[in-house]
This record gives sequence, C-alpha cells and structure tokens, in this order.
Amino acid sequence: MNMTAIFVSLGTSLITAGILYLILNKKIERKQSTEQLLESVSSEIDKLIVDLNRTADRNIALIEDRVKSLNQLIQGADRRLALLRKEIDKHTASRGTYSDLRQRVRKTPAPTEPIPNGAEKKVTPPMSSSSEGESEEAPKKSKREQILDMHRQGISADIIASRLDTTVAEIELIISMSEEGR
Repeated sequence: MNMTAIFVSLGTSLITAGILYLILNKKIERKQSTEQLLESVSSEIDKLIVDLNRTADRNIALIEDRVKSLNQLIQGADRRLALLRKEIDKHTASRGTYSDLRQRVRKTPAPTEPIPNGAEKKVTPPMSSSSEGESEEAPKKSKREQILDMHRQGISADIIASRLDTTVAEIELIISMSEEGR
C-alpha cells in the first residue's frame, strides 16, 4: 500500500502541477497579450498624434498665407482710400476756387469800350447751374453729352467737373470711354 499511496500521491501532484501549469500559462499569455495590445494602441496613438501635428502645421501655414493676402488687400484699400481723400480734397479746393472765380466774374462789369473794325465781340457769361443756362424749350442734355460737349470745346476736366458738380475721375472716364468708341 505504501507504493500505491505514493503513486496516487505522485499522480495527484502531477495532475495538480499540470492544472497549475495551464492556469499560469493562460495568465501569462493574457498578460503578454495585454502588453501587446497596449503597445499596439500606443503606436496607433503616436501615429495619430503625428498626423494631427502635420494637419495642424498645414492649417497654420494656410491661415498665415491668408493673413498675408488679407494684409496686402488692406494695404491696397488704404492706398486707395488715401487717393480718394486726395481727390476729394482736390475737388473741394477746385470747387471753392471756381465758385470764387464765378463771383468775381459776376461782379466785374462788361467791357464798354468800342470794338475796332465794327466786329462784334462775343461776351460769354459765366456758366452757372444747368437749369439757369438752358431755355425751357430746348431739351435738357444728359450729363454725358454735356461733358463731351465741353471737352470738344477744349475745357479741361477740372473745370468740367466743377461746373457739373462731379469728380475729375468721372469726367476722365466718360471722355476716355467716348474716345474708345470712336
């Protein structure tokens, strides 16, 4: 019996050792698979971070380019505004000058000296607003026609602009468009 008890005890020990081996092996495999899973997740996260950094860098570069182009547009608009202010100042100054000239011409009496050789001297009154200078029977000319008529008479764009209460730029534009159409 002694032998039998030894064999039974040995068999039980072997079976218990085998079962413990299988249990521990499974736990080790789970632990290793968890570590592998963590490593794969970690590598995926690293790849995502790299991709996000690239995308952020690209987006920042795009935004910086757009900011540069917006700054250039703002500078261009500022230059145009400065030119517009200068034109407005010129227009205001010329308007004041021509209005002073009109007042002086109105105050100056017409010449009464005799005209040599019996020729008539044509005295043109200063131009005032279009409603005073035109008769009611004659059809009213458009602003464009008035500009072109004065230009054909050799009147400068500055004077035309002051007489018609418009800008020099508009006068020059209408004149250049009419010359292109010829």
